[in-house]
Amino acid sequence: MGSYTEGDLRIKSSILGAVGTNCYFVYNEKTKKAVLIDTADNAPYIVNQCVTLGITPEAILLTHGHADHMLAAEEIRKKYGIPLIASKKEEALLADPSANLSPMIGGRQVGLKADKTVKEGDVLELIGFRFQVIETPGHTEGSVCFLVEEAG
Repeated sequence: MGSYTEGDLRIKSSILGAVGTNCYFVYNEKTKKAVLIDTADNAPYIVNQCVTLGITPEAILLTHGHADHMLAAEEIRKKYGIPLIASKKEEALLADPSANLSPMIGGRQVGLKADKTVKEGDVLELIGFRFQVIETPGHTEGSVCFLVEEAG
């Protein structure tokens, strides 16, 4: 597991799944509130890491809609009762198992609908930080990055 620390912001990463997807646990050290980015395909591991780190997820953010980044999202969303947030431009990809490659990567058909969609310039107030949405099309049309400026 990799890690990053800046002020109260902590980022731990794990490489999960058949294609080695980066899953990020971004949390506020003071409040122990967390955002999970790209929940890959191992929900039990993700839940165990949340317990180990002593954190409580408040949202799932997806950088894009390919299956290897979201196969555990529904299980995590239900367990914690948290929203799934993705780019507006990824709605069709998330919903269509043949397009998001879930049968090929995860061996099962997975289609998702985001609870909230975002676009370039949106700012999400989560866990005591501001996550700025930056569209980075290329890998998929709706790929995004999340910038937390106050963390550098």
